[in-house]
Amino acid sequence: MRATSALVAVVFFAAIIVIIITGYNINIRFFGGEGSVHKTNLQSDLYVMSHALDAARLYLDTSLDYSVYQACYENLKRGGLNFIDLEDGEGGIAYLPDLDSEEFFSELTETVDEYFNLYSAKSYSFIGDDNVVLPRFDIFIEEQGSGLEVEAYPYSKLQITRRSDSGETATLRASWDRIKSYDIPCYTLFQKARELNTDVESDLEDALEEATQEVYDSKCESNEECTELLNDEINGDSRVSSDRTIDGYSVSSQLSAATASITQRIEDKQTGEIIFSISVSITQEISITEAEPPDDHFYPVWNGQELSFEPFSIIYINKVTKNLGP
Repeated sequence: MRATSALVAVVFFAAIIVIIITGYNINIRFFGGEGSVHKTNLQSDLYVMSHALDAARLYLDTSLDYSVYQACYENLKRGGLNFIDLEDGEGGIAYLPDLDSEEFFSELTETVDEYFNLYSAKSYSFIGDDNVVLPRFDIFIEEQGSGLEVEAYPYSKLQITRRSDSGETATLRASWDRIKSYDIPCYTLFQKARELNTDVESDLEDALEEATQEVYDSKCESNEECTELLNDEINGDSRVSSDRTIDGYSVSSQLSAATASITQRIEDKQTGEIIFSISVSITQEISITEAEPPDDHFYPVWNGQELSFEPFSIIYINKVTKNLGP
C-alpha cells in the first residue's frame, strides 16, 4: 500500500515537471543528452522581432500623419507652394499663386514625400539593438471632398535581423503601405484665399491710386522724400492694414513695404513747370485662417520654435505698382 502511494506521488510529481517543461517550450534530454533552451531562445527572438515590426508599422502610421499636417501647414505659409523661387515672391513670402487642384496637390505631394522619407531614412529602434530597417516610399495625393487622400507605397519591405548567442541569424520581413483620408482644410483654405483676395487686392489698388496721386502732386525732389510722403499717406489706411472677418474667415493684412521712385523730374526753363513722373509700389502681407476653427482643426506641427497645436493659415503677399506722369 505504501509502495503504491509512493509510486502515485512520483508519477504525479513527474507529470507536474513535464507540464512546466512543456509550457515553457524547454527541450531536455534526461538520459545522457545535454539540456537545451534553443527553441525557447529562438521563439523569444521571433516574438521580440515580431513586436518590433508591429511597432515600426505604428511608427510609420504616425509619421505619415505628422508629415501630412506639417506639409499642409508649411505649404500654406508659402502661399501653397513647396518652394519659393525668386520670381514667386519676396522676402521669403510668396505671391498668391494661381494653382488648380492638381497643381496644388502636386506641390503638397513634394513636401509630404520629403518629410515622410526623412522619418523612414533611419532604422526604427525598438529595444536596444532591435532595429527595423525601413524602405523609401512613393507618395501620391489627390483631392477627396473637402480634404485629401494620401497613398504611400514602399520600394521594399520592412526588415529586422537578429543574431543569437549561438551564432544563428533570424530575419523577418513585413509589408506596409497605406491609403489614408484626411479631412483637413488644406486646399479649401487655399481656394478661399483665391476667392477673398479679389476684393483685398482691389482695395489695395484703390489705396495706392489715391496715395500715388498725392505723391505726384507734391512734386517731391528725391526718392527718399517721395517714399516718406507715400508712407504718410497709406499708414492707417484700413485698405492696406487691417484685421477683419469675412465669410467666417479672419483676414489680416499688414503693410510690408512701400517705395516711390522718381522716373523723371525736369524743370522747363521757360515756364518753370516741372515735368514729373514717378513709380510707386506697395507690398502687403496677408494671413487668412478660420475665424473660429473647431477643436479638430488644430494640428500637431512644428511652428519654427516649438511643437504646438495650431490651425492652418495661408500667408502670401500682394504687390501692386502704379506709374504716373506725362
